[in-house]
Amino acid sequence: KYGREQLKKVKKILFLVILCVFLFEIYINLASAFSLSEQKFYPMQAVKFLNTHRLNGNLFTGYDYGGYVLWKVPGKKDFIDGRMPSWRRSGTYSNESDYIFKDYLKMISDENFFKQSLKKYDIRYILLPTPQVSKNKQKPLFAKIDNYLRKFEFWRTNSKVMDEDLTKIGMKEIYNDGKFVIYKN
Repeated sequence: KYGREQLKKVKKILFLVILCVFLFEIYINLASAFSLSEQKFYPMQAVKFLNTHRLNGNLFTGYDYGGYVLWKVPGKKDFIDGRMPSWRRSGTYSNESDYIFKDYLKMISDENFFKQSLKKYDIRYILLPTPQVSKNKQKPLFAKIDNYLRKFEFWRTNSKVMDEDLTKIGMKEIYNDGKFVIYKN
């Protein structure tokens, strides 16, 4: 009898823990979903600038924004978008990649490879979030969780290129709305 009562208590506690985890997960997903509106997340004003000025040349964007730019700036050749992690090819030309997502990840973490790739792919413009926006994009709760996970190395990003001012490596800033910046190579 005593064992059954203990088992019922353990079941109740386990149920409450699972329920709390489930509710916390719902809260995080809903908060994330509400923060991803077009106005808050995507480079709307920068895209208007691109459409107005009709810049000639290939464009490098962050992975998060490539599909949006492709959709909103018809005819603009973009380096990467959300469909590309699975794209692999063989027999490519010298100015193409057999696995573009791998190149993208290396580009954002290695400044020398970034510079080489700009030449290889004839990239003339770079559209990225401004450095302070990319660091402060998260809500306070998510930023705290992110910082906590980084301390214990559960979560690592190596986007040196994305978190820096590219004028330091010879780029010219031609647009900045406080959220996104466009550089000319």
